[in-house]
Amino acid sequence: MKKTVRFLGLDVHAETIAIAIAEPDGSVRSLGTIANHAESIRKLVKKLGPTEQLRACYEAGPTGYVLYWQLAELGVACEVIAPTLAPMKAGDRVKTDRRDADHPSDMDPSLGTPASGWRAVTGPAI
Repeated sequence: MKKTVRFLGLDVHAETIAIAIAEPDGSVRSLGTIANHAESIRKLVKKLGPTEQLRACYEAGPTGYVLYWQLAELGVACEVIAPTLAPMKAGDRVKTDRRDADHPSDMDPSLGTPASGWRAVTGPAI
């Protein structure tokens, strides 16, 4: 049986999280916005299926590693990406939550890691 991995791109704010998902077939779609609360995150993960088939990433920011630890506790592999090291197309300066969520989920599903050019910073050790 072929293992299928779904990639979550998250744009995290103090009150909300914009979510996009990259499916195994390469399609990327927005899932909308949820509240930045543990219960909302738990419901999202439960809705998306087996945690072994989910990979999440978001840009490091002032919200810290709270989301990283919540996802790890739920069994979802997560990477926190340094925004200054993320490649950006020339002229692609329009910033919206939805576009920010779509951006990190542009991953290479065959590798299970961010596409070439992304450098990830994993969460701090316990």
